[in-house]
Amino acid sequence: MPQATKTRGRTAKRKNAKPRKVLFCNFCAKSSKSVKSLIQGPSAFICNECVAVCNKVLRGTRLPGFPGWDGLSDEQLLGILSSSWEAERSALRIQIDALRK
Repeated sequence: MPQATKTRGRTAKRKNAKPRKVLFCNFCAKSSKSVKSLIQGPSAFICNECVAVCNKVLRGTRLPGFPGWDGLSDEQLLGILSSSWEAERSALRIQIDALRK
């Protein structure tokens, strides 16, 4: 399916456009679609939300502890597992692409 691009207020279809890969934060497994930005390092990505947490830790702010798996609902657990699976698949796809070059 061709992707759309915006040109002078109109949407135009690009022929033979490759679908964009969805990237994931390697720390929280959120997709690039669900965060404001991702920073790419040599072999990992980190989202703006994880950077904010890191900045709090560096300033000495105490963060709430992990409530444990029993403290999470079924929906939260399924969301974590789904995000983790998608992130791992994306990371493996990037590594395979790099090896094939």
